[in-house]
This record gives sequence, C-alpha cells and structure tokens, in this order.
Amino acid sequence: MNISVFIIAFTFMLGLSLWVGRARKDQLNSNKDFYLSGRNLRYFGLTLSFLATQLGGGALIGAAQAAYQHGIYAFLYAFGLSLGLIFLSFGIGARFRQLDVHTLPELFTKYYQSPFLRIFSGLISITSLFLILVAIGISARKFFITLGLESELWFMVFACTGILYTVMGGLSAVVRTDVLQGIFIAIVLVGSLFFIDFTQSASTILQAQGVTAPTTIPWSDWLLMPMLFVIIGQDMSQRCFAASNPKGVSRATLSAGFLLLFLSLIPVVLGLMARQTVMPADQDQSILMVYMLVVGTPIFNAFFALAILMAILSTMDSLVCSISSNINYDLFFFLRKSEDKLWLSRGITLAVGVAAMILSIRLDGIIELMLLAYQFSIYTLFVPILLTAFYKGVKKWHIYLLMAVGLGLFFC
Repeated sequence: MNISVFIIAFTFMLGLSLWVGRARKDQLNSNKDFYLSGRNLRYFGLTLSFLATQLGGGALIGAAQAAYQHGIYAFLYAFGLSLGLIFLSFGIGARFRQLDVHTLPELFTKYYQSPFLRIFSGLISITSLFLILVAIGISARKFFITLGLESELWFMVFACTGILYTVMGGLSAVVRTDVLQGIFIAIVLVGSLFFIDFTQSASTILQAQGVTAPTTIPWSDWLLMPMLFVIIGQDMSQRCFAASNPKGVSRATLSAGFLLLFLSLIPVVLGLMARQTVMPADQDQSILMVYMLVVGTPIFNAFFALAILMAILSTMDSLVCSISSNINYDLFFFLRKSEDKLWLSRGITLAVGVAAMILSIRLDGIIELMLLAYQFSIYTLFVPILLTAFYKGVKKWHIYLLMAVGLGLFFC
C-alpha cells in the first residue's frame, strides 16, 4: 500500500468531514434540528445515509472474515441487513414517520402515558447501541493494525474526527458526510472487482458451498438478528423520523436495501477468493485488506483501505448521534424547555463518543458484543414497539408482559 497516498487521502476526507460539520453548526437552533435535521431529509440523502450506515465494519470486514472462515453462507449477515431495510420500505418506516415522535421509546408515553416504560426501553436501546458502537470502534482499531499503523494515535484521530463533526452538526452533518462517504465507498468497492479473476471466482464460490454445512450456521444470529435490529434500531428509525414525508422513507429504504445487497456481496466474494490466495492471518488483521494487499496495486490499496475506514466511520457517527438522541429524549424528557438546550445535546454526544472511544481501546471482543446487543434489544423491544406503532387496542399491561417475557427469554 502506498502510505503517502493513504495519509493524504485520509487527511483530506477527515478534513472535509470536519468542514461539513462546521458548516452546519450555525444552522441549528433546536434539538429538532440537531437530532432530526428539521425533519427535512429527502430521497437522495436518506438513501445514501441508510446505505452508508449499514455498510459499516460488519458488512465489509465482518462479512469477508466470515466468508474466509465459513464459506458462502457468510452472506447471510449482509442479506439480513438488506432485508431489514427492504421490510422498512413495506410501510414500517413510513408509519414511524407518521407517528411524529423523536425516538421509538417515546411511543410509550404518547400512547400509554408511562414514563417508566419510556425510560426502561430507552435504557435498553442505549445499552444495545453502545455495545455495537464499541464493537465497531474495536474493528476500526484492529484495522489500523492491519495497515501497519499500530499506534493508538491513528485510531484516536479517526474517532475524534467523527465525534467532533457529529457534535457540531448533529444529524445534518452525519447525513451529509454519509453521502460523501457512501459515494466514495461504492466507487472503490466496484473498482475492486477489476482485481478479481471471475473465472476462478465462479469455481471458488461453488467449492465454498461445502465449506460449512448449513446445519451448523447460526441462522438466527447471522440472518434474523441483524434484520430485526435494522427495523427497530434507533439509528434507522431516527432517519425515518427525519424524513420530509413518509413516502420518501419507503423509497429510500427500498433503494438502500437493494444497493446494500449488491455492494455487500463484493466483500463476501473477496473473502472467498482469499481462501485460495492468502494464508490464515493474525486474528487482529482484516482478511479483506490482507487479500487486497496481495492482488491490488499500491495506490488502489490506499483508497481501498480508506473506503473501509469511511464505512466504519459512517456507522460510528450514526450510532453516536442515535445514542445521544435516546439519552436526551428518553432520559431527560422531563426537563423544561429541553428542546432549546443545544448545549446539552452536544455535551451528551461528546460524552458518548469519548466513552466509546476509550472502551474501544481497552476491549477486544467484537462479535460477542454485537450479538449480545442485537439479542438484548430484539427480545425486549421488537414486539412491543411494532404492536404500539400499528395496533390501537394494545394496553399498557400487554407491553409490561411482553417486555418481561422478552427479558426472561434473553437471560434464559
């Protein structure tokens, strides 16, 4: 990899992201502007934001790693994410926009006048998203190690940039950087196809079908959990709430779902090809990058490495903003005139980002954290949220019972 090209491009992209955040800073007047971009997001920005947020470390690094280890069935994870977006387009996302709330836990005070349910479900959402944020941070730190940049300073500069532009510009900055990052990621991923021997790829994929027996695949963890979490995750619902109209949500999620389905297939193919090309890598290395360092050119590899980092960053900034939104609206909703306290929103966002960065440096488990986060949120919140959103006859005690059953299933 051409390290000079990487550093120049890395600095440029981070600097551009900071400029976007700074440009949006003075245009924010309330929490509605900070967390929901004034409810004015349109199709193009929504589509690329949905796409870039999901095309993060899991759909790139994780999918390639799983394909290298388990074969073609690794595509289940990315397929689950894509299905989640597509299901949102079938009226679920549009319904979320019609509800006129800021977070999904807010539904429990709107329909049942229950602050306890709102706080409890908000804490579950915050915990789940924070675990995923830490896991994504760990994947970014380990990716820098793969590039030979082992100093923690690289990761800290990377993470602090995402935190700063999110603190300055809120969701508006996140979405605008998602657009830039999403276009860049898509171009580089498609460009990587030129380094694949498609004749060899077809035979490799066919051979890989027998690498792992379907009965040994954790279907619920690889397919169902990501799909269900996309539907009720605050990072996705926040974009639904911020859309200019319900119809735009359906169009954007459908487009993003199919784009994600195509783009996430590329790292799976690269992971399968790596089985035939490279020796098993160190556990701290990304097999996706190790393979590209073998087959790609030095200059292209610099941009490929940056594309992966931008994919990770697009997920990290979204999670930071979503967690901050949950904390502000679901834990501090009792504060008078909290809608006007932009300093509080920025302070919470900064604290969330810094805490996640510190834990990402100190912890190592990635998959375990993400699976725990998915399961915790889905078991306890999925059914109560959808019932509340779509059915008027649900009673408060129904929600208490469903959450209690979900907690019991999670801890069993």
